[in-house]
Amino acid sequence: MVKMWSQIKHINLGCHGIPERCLTINGKRMRLCARCFGSNLGHIFAILLFIVGQLPPWYYSVACVGIMLIDWSLQTYFNMISNNARRLITGIVGGFGMGCFIWEGIGKILSLIIS
Repeated sequence: MVKMWSQIKHINLGCHGIPERCLTINGKRMRLCARCFGSNLGHIFAILLFIVGQLPPWYYSVACVGIMLIDWSLQTYFNMISNNARRLITGIVGGFGMGCFIWEGIGKILSLIIS
């Protein structure tokens, strides 16, 4: 079990994990950057809304993902300085939007299978 954990703990789930972009909790730095962590939180929120049947219309999802892409683009292509609070917020919003797309698709597939 210990050997398996030592191999698993190095998985970064596609996140770059740049230390200065990672949140620190109780003196321990997270492996995920602030934006990826926020995105995961947004996905969880989208799952909860899917379960209760309250996903927003698709254009809200487009706007949410767009907000995250704009922030990322400004930082990447225009050297605009960002901070972890903004990365976290745009990650939550973008992750929520992407999660809504995903769960809307899953819902449509399930309705085709069930009917």
